[in-house]
Amino acid sequence: MSIPIIIDNRVRENIFRVVEYAWKNIVPIAELSKSGELKEGMPAPAGDKKEHVVLIPQCFRVVFSIENQGEETIEEKPGLGMCRHLSMSINRPGRIPNPIAVDMVIEEFGFENPLYRCVVWVEGFGEKTFPAINVLEPVDHNARFHNEDTFKILEESCLSIFAPMLEENLIETIKKRRDMK
Repeated sequence: MSIPIIIDNRVRENIFRVVEYAWKNIVPIAELSKSGELKEGMPAPAGDKKEHVVLIPQCFRVVFSIENQGEETIEEKPGLGMCRHLSMSINRPGRIPNPIAVDMVIEEFGFENPLYRCVVWVEGFGEKTFPAINVLEPVDHNARFHNEDTFKILEESCLSIFAPMLEENLIETIKKRRDMK
């Protein structure tokens, strides 16, 4: 059973506050990745700072940051440059938010692409944990990311994550929802 999500003006004000803070406090992921550990003077993870968090009724927790992922390739992963990063969870152990709700939320946070055209992964999945859906979208429209080949890979990846939990076609459902606006 899906949990309804309520995005009212109070939530939108909090989203605006968090987005504004994130742009003023860009997380240097590229530097953190090289060292592999937090050192004195490095920022705490975004989820540990209330300025990066929005709570959405009834039970959603959203963490948002702007990250500098760097431009160089590290461990066969291309650097994506400046990115929006959103993590969304619910306070129900072992459950993840519905992807349609995640798509609604990323749109509110200013993501330009729908969920299925972003880098998506689930972290912390387990029966007694509170797993989160992570969504990453490069801010600059570089050719490495914004092309049909990459979009096709991202769509397949997104579908492989969410298909088992949905009866309807995720991509078509998101397109219809966004077209109704």
